[in-house]
Amino acid sequence: MSTMELRQSLLQEIANIIDSDELTRKTLEYVRKLRTKEAKKKEIETKEDLTPYTMEEINSWMDEAEAEEEAGIPGMPHEEVFSNMEKKYPWLCLHPTLTLEQ
Repeated sequence: MSTMELRQSLLQEIANIIDSDELTRKTLEYVRKLRTKEAKKKEIETKEDLTPYTMEEINSWMDEAEAEEEAGIPGMPHEEVFSNMEKKYPWLCLHPTLTLEQ
């Protein structure tokens, strides 16, 4: 069935169901449950992968950074790192008037 045929068939069924209050109530309840179930399914599918990094991955990043340093490739100054972090994650940063001692 094409999309147009599916929609037409659905609308015909709905037209038949609307004649009965009981069928309308049951259909509405079912459709809402179905929509909620699909939303939860999509949420599970789109969750971020929070698998921890392995020591091999971490060590390879460190080796890469050390090799760059030895090759004379400049790194990013910490001021730039903090500035970027404050822009991307402002809720994680201390307010400029606050210090760690407060």
